[in-house]
Amino acid sequence: MNNQRQGSAKNLIDTAHATVTIEGISTLIVHRRSETPNPECRTPEDEFEASLYVLREGVHGFPSDGVYSSLKTANGGRLPGVTIMGGRLLELAAPAPKMGSAPVNRNGVPTTCYRPEYFPWAINVPVFFDQNQIGFAELVQLFEAAGLNVGIGDWRPEKGGNSGRFRVCRTEFARQGKAVQGELMEKTACQKETAPLRA
Repeated sequence: MNNQRQGSAKNLIDTAHATVTIEGISTLIVHRRSETPNPECRTPEDEFEASLYVLREGVHGFPSDGVYSSLKTANGGRLPGVTIMGGRLLELAAPAPKMGSAPVNRNGVPTTCYRPEYFPWAINVPVFFDQNQIGFAELVQLFEAAGLNVGIGDWRPEKGGNSGRFRVCRTEFARQGKAVQGELMEKTACQKETAPLRA
């Protein structure tokens, strides 16, 4: 009977919540896929504005799916027991973006694309996870690996670029509703420029 209970206990889900603050170490380039046809007919300003992810007036965001995909890629294509919360867009702490440009081929025709570029930048990433699948320390290490080797946004390392790289600058961890660990990455500190989101 005891053995049966112990076997069942091993299969129980041990859930926890964490907030991992990631901070850019290179420029973040975003590109919201627009439903507007014929991008060649737009002005640079139109293309720039259409590429923004706007949460509300004066506040921009970044897709949570983009962060999840980065973690999944860094983990070899699998990410069991991990969910990123907070909705479709996560709030982006950054000054107003600058307009960046780059040469591209559209249907075989050389042209120039215009994208929003942010730096400095930071994102608070709320995570719900099963500690039987991945521990808190492993989760933070996975964020670090994703930030260095995969990145987020356009022209990230995964796609052969150097943009969208990040590091972990702060973590908060809660198990069963109780905060049991605060800042894990004490050796690093978030930049002052990204303080508004963390206040």
